[in-house]
Amino acid sequence: MTGSTERRSEPILAVEELEVGFSVGDRTIRAVNGVSFSIAPSEALAIVGESGSGKSTTGLAVMGLIQRTKQVHISGQVRLKSKTGRVCDVLELPARALRQVRGNDIAMIFQEPMSSLNPVYSIGSQIAEAVALHRRMSRADSLARALELLEQLSVPNPDKCLVSYPHQLSGGMRQRVMIAMALSCEPRLLIADEPTTALDVTVQAQIIELLKQVQAQTGMAIIFITHNLGIVSEIAHRTLVMYAGEVVESVSAAELFERPGMPYTAALLQSLPRIAADRAPATKLAAIPGSVPSAGALPTGCRFHPRCAHFLAKTCDAARPMLEACAPGHWVRCHRWRDIGDFAA
Repeated sequence: MTGSTERRSEPILAVEELEVGFSVGDRTIRAVNGVSFSIAPSEALAIVGESGSGKSTTGLAVMGLIQRTKQVHISGQVRLKSKTGRVCDVLELPARALRQVRGNDIAMIFQEPMSSLNPVYSIGSQIAEAVALHRRMSRADSLARALELLEQLSVPNPDKCLVSYPHQLSGGMRQRVMIAMALSCEPRLLIADEPTTALDVTVQAQIIELLKQVQAQTGMAIIFITHNLGIVSEIAHRTLVMYAGEVVESVSAAELFERPGMPYTAALLQSLPRIAADRAPATKLAAIPGSVPSAGALPTGCRFHPRCAHFLAKTCDAARPMLEACAPGHWVRCHRWRDIGDFAA
């Protein structure tokens, strides 16, 4: 799926050269390095990559949940268009203004609902809190809105769920509660950080379908952070592939699977299990050797080159590759994209 020209013309969110660094001794370690992207109404953008690639840090920075301190350095721009039409830079908002934006214009589903929900408050109280704050509703009306959301998300026995506590719910139900909290004030942008992690495939499919339904009804934009490329094909229009804190490929979701330009992306796709008549039963899944480098010990040149099957000495390790357009709407960070894969032809 690809977004239309009209959809791409007026972004809700525009991120430019986002950098997040942490001071360690006399060094600054960059967890996110020069990330840029935009997203428009009714669009779904998937940010994919292995653990440690900077996906979640990018999402937290966009939400304004990483604060500048002497040890934390943030630069770039995160321009958000609010419901009123006003454009603001999330990174420059004072704390009070940021609280008005979070939950109302932009919301987030966190990776682990059990650690994100407060164990001493009922589910109804936690959902109603955001509604009361941003919609200025009474407690009774806020709880009625919470019940309505649980019903919309197909939560069994929503009345009972409303007065239950997080530990009394299953993982799938807690994730639905997190979605209800995020959607309670109908945000323009939803950031879903690994919302299906540790859930069985049936519940995963249900949650993805719920998000697609809400998006179709409201025109909400979604940033879907995941390491699971199988999910990308189900929900995303466009994809950002991240590795070691930077974007290494930006492409439509459809072309990602048909014509990956970055060896890292191709390696991720090759590691997916497949069911095919020509596949031998004992065939092992392809695996990428090694692991994502630490942000404090990055290799010179291309950050992926120590693990890359297409490594060329004095080229791949000589200088950091730039993000280049290899086709219309398709950007890749690789010295050798012209020589390998489909682009070699």
